[in-house]
Amino acid sequence: MARALDVLKRILGAGAAINLADSDGYSPLLLSGHFGAPEFMSVLLDASAEVDQRADNGWTPLAQAASDGRLRCVELLVGAGAALDCGGLANAAGNGHGGCVKLLLAAGAGADCLDPGGQTSALWKAAKDGHLECVQLLLASGADAGLAVIKMSGDTDPIRGPGGGEGTTPFFMACQNGHLECAQLLLEAGAPVDKLRDFDGFSPLLIALCNSNRDCARLCVRAGADVNRVVRGGVTPLLVACQLGLLDACQLLSAFGASRAATPLGTPDQCAVHHKRADVAAWLAASRGPKWTHYVRNGAQVKSWLPLQHLEAHGVDLEKPRLTGRDLVLSSPCRRSPSSGRGRCCEAATTRSPASHRLSSGRASSARGASRIRPLRPSVPQSRSALSSRGPRSTARSASSSPQTLRRPASACAW
Repeated sequence: MARALDVLKRILGAGAAINLADSDGYSPLLLSGHFGAPEFMSVLLDASAEVDQRADNGWTPLAQAASDGRLRCVELLVGAGAALDCGGLANAAGNGHGGCVKLLLAAGAGADCLDPGGQTSALWKAAKDGHLECVQLLLASGADAGLAVIKMSGDTDPIRGPGGGEGTTPFFMACQNGHLECAQLLLEAGAPVDKLRDFDGFSPLLIALCNSNRDCARLCVRAGADVNRVVRGGVTPLLVACQLGLLDACQLLSAFGASRAATPLGTPDQCAVHHKRADVAAWLAASRGPKWTHYVRNGAQVKSWLPLQHLEAHGVDLEKPRLTGRDLVLSSPCRRSPSSGRGRCCEAATTRSPASHRLSSGRASSARGASRIRPLRPSVPQSRSALSSRGPRSTARSASSSPQTLRRPASACAW
């Protein structure tokens, strides 16, 4: 180290260009901060190196040193008069360097300063990655919890308070990434729960549900978030919760008045059934009232992907006393059992789509004459080789030992 410092001093004494940058625009002063070499930085500063020289990416030596958490280098640069609005505070907060954040705030850096590119604030970056200490320091220094930046359109002017514009807030980012403690601090500091949204229209509640962050979603709902916000052609919080199978979130949203009305994407019941969320589908059906609870408890096959609302829409008599599982049988096309010779139905809760199931009554052998539900979507046909791999089929009427190929029943729905 001492030898390298001696070489540096000799080079500078011989008249070397102290601010000469490399191909990326990095000056010797910036590189000394990047690699955490305060001894070299001190020599360069004593030789009058330009303290705010920017690289090609717009970063100054202070922005680089703060981003890397080089506390001693940050102290030297601040002492040499480096500009504090260079984005160093945002870089330090985004990487969780609490010591650098504290030093820069004490030196007079604005708590709401943006990063070197002018896109995001220090608080936004700290909340995004869940750096709780940095969030606390920034809020204690007066950072605006409701500040967002429109970066997609090129407009870097911040939106403050309940302006109702587009742009992700620190609270939005904390909910998106599941940083509950940061989200709680931001709410206590006055962060808007619903006024600002991202560029797709998603609110903090919606983005928390999309990422299965139940605790953050619960925080949003209890803080007054709109549980019926509709975005992107029909997406609602309840639909997202049903699709992902978040039963506790469905119950919470319903308790706070979430609507079950149909959107262009369907109803919550249809969404839960389509994505095979058995517990959610059963709860949605049972929570409709005593009548629906009776159907579910008496074998209405909710866990076998029978959409009760779909059956009712297609004229199935749901008022029949003591509706049981035998009265409603969801089956794939029948095949004969080699041992008993009787028809056997496959359970619906396998790889089949709920839309491809048909309704039959009695034994599966009477499937030809039974009524069936028109599928909502065509199911994927099985290959002929897959059908033949099911093995030989024997009947009681024929004693032939040669295997018979399984054929598609004429009246069966799409396989």
